[in-house]
Amino acid sequence: MSDCPACLSDKSKKLGAKVEFQGTTYKLYACLSCGLCFWDPRTLPDKDLYENDFESSSALMLQRHTIGLHSLSANHDAFFRHNSNGHERRILDVGCGDGIFLEHAMKFGWEVWGIDLDEKSIEVGRRRGLQHLHNQTLEEFSHNASASDRLFDVVTFFEVLEHQSDPMGFLTSLHAYLRKGGVVAGSVPNRNRFTLFTDESGDLPPYHFTRWDCGSLVSALQKAGYVDVKVATVGWGYYLRNLSKPFKVWVRRKVAHNVSAMDLAIRPVEKLEGVSGVTQGQLQRLKLLKTIKTALFRPLELFEELLERGMGRGQMIYFQASWHGDSDVNG
Repeated sequence: MSDCPACLSDKSKKLGAKVEFQGTTYKLYACLSCGLCFWDPRTLPDKDLYENDFESSSALMLQRHTIGLHSLSANHDAFFRHNSNGHERRILDVGCGDGIFLEHAMKFGWEVWGIDLDEKSIEVGRRRGLQHLHNQTLEEFSHNASASDRLFDVVTFFEVLEHQSDPMGFLTSLHAYLRKGGVVAGSVPNRNRFTLFTDESGDLPPYHFTRWDCGSLVSALQKAGYVDVKVATVGWGYYLRNLSKPFKVWVRRKVAHNVSAMDLAIRPVEKLEGVSGVTQGQLQRLKLLKTIKTALFRPLELFEELLERGMGRGQMIYFQASWHGDSDVNG
């Protein structure tokens, strides 16, 4: 049996799922003490895997590496519902991506800092006007930043915890970056979300090593020394939108076959105007098809939202907790 990376219990059961990646076999376990599901072994990938492995097949990664994301995710919205006022407050976003979250935080008055392993996304974030972005690990940031630059009122990490080979080590390491009374906030994929027929390749090792529900997440945060822990499922209507994406791209390519496949995959219809190859006739047809698609799918999405809310099966779990101890800043 394999020890749980969250509560360290040696009581776990093998679930039978296996994943093969570059000669390594990963096996899925469930902790019988805290409920966390985790893969073993937990060997971290090279930094360039995050930049290059999904780039040819993921429209989301292409967008992050080129024009950047246009709108906030539900997990980001959840943060701003609880923490909108950033006046004279500092925030560090671990795994900041292309900076879409920090760009909005800056508008609410936060002094924003971010780190990410993906250099291409960092470059896009800098084009947003974000100055304090670093292509570094958390340890590298700690080593290179001055002592005054290493303390924050809030540390966020959206869709980051599931990537950690040692999630408890990661959670406790954040104490050193928080002022007394500081807050951690972030999100993880909800392992109870709807997944039937959707592409789950990104939720497997060596990308993700843990699968969380609300109970196991609360347990881990409390064990790591955090108090006032709050969790909630967010990201309603994701399932149908995810299923419709391949169909949307296929239709766009039929209508505008002379336009770059990348542009058709990553740009909203409204942002295609002026893109090389797009005619006014094609643009009007694509806008009409979007209107028809919305009329057909929106009622189903509303039904899905009601169903997910009632069952707690949104795409993500948002969490927030406080740290009341003294920060230990290493010189």
